Amino acid sequence: MAARIKAAQEPEANSTVKVRVRSNYRVVEKGVPHTGGDVLEVLNDQEHDIWIKSGWVELVKDESK
Repeated sequence: MAARIKAAQEPEANSTVKVRVRSNYRVVEKGVPHTGGDVLEVLNDQEHDIWIKSGWVELVKDESK
């Protein structure tokens, strides 16, 4: 039962989110540096959740809706 609860709380393994690097920051994804204003698609995992919570990047709203 605990494994089901944990799996339900974790994001899907292959889901991605689109983020924009905030102006004063620089992040490195797969060895490639990205600076303020760059938009990139990253995995929706714990590492990138830390980026969002730290304020290094911000989520980009889906403009197709």
